[in-house]
Amino acid sequence: MAVVLHCPRCGRENRTGTSYCEHCLAELAREETGKVLFCPECHAENPYTNEFCDICHEPLKPGQTND
Repeated sequence: MAVVLHCPRCGRENRTGTSYCEHCLAELAREETGKVLFCPECHAENPYTNEFCDICHEPLKPGQTND
């Protein structure tokens, strides 16, 4: 079953796994996406809400996701 995220700004529906609204580019709630971030340096899996890797402290970016 697919989960649909609603944008907090425009209210439009977005696909599961998107970080930003497909219509207005507002950032979607990170805790709702179910995503993880993989560190570009050590490849460790991190919670999506992390700004830095738990292992090597490399900065993380939402575009570095892997579902």
